Amino acid sequence: MASSFSGGWGDSDDDTVDFIEGLTDWGERTVYGGSNWFEELTSSGKGFRFPSVEDADKLINNFKDRRDSIKGCQGRIDRARDALRLPFASDHASQGYVSQALDSLERLAELNESALAYANHYIEKLEKAKKAKHDQDDELASSFVSSERNVG
Repeated sequence: MASSFSGGWGDSDDDTVDFIEGLTDWGERTVYGGSNWFEELTSSGKGFRFPSVEDADKLINNFKDRRDSIKGCQGRIDRARDALRLPFASDHASQGYVSQALDSLERLAELNESALAYANHYIEKLEKAKKAKHDQDDELASSFVSSERNVG
């Protein structure tokens, strides 16, 4: 297979294919909204209220895993940019390909940064909701203990 690339990607075209496929191999995506944690959330009038702190932890960990995946994608995007900055053939078609690929990777990086900001913001919100639930559970438990003392 002919290539206009003049060196640096690897020893064979298979290395190039493996590298490009690595950019899109994000694993299986989880679709929320079915019979999972989301159904267990109940509306409190002030957003969502978790049935338990453990459920909040599960959800937070899911978003932390997603955040880590997004960070991994950023690394692959950066490596692809670096690879495209290596010397290519000087013909017009090759230079056009490189320019378009770099522009596409720039848009992909922007999207990835936005997704990372969203995940970090959502984790922060979930942590606050978890703390509120924990505080509510503690308050309920202490009022129960206090009422037991008053009865006993």
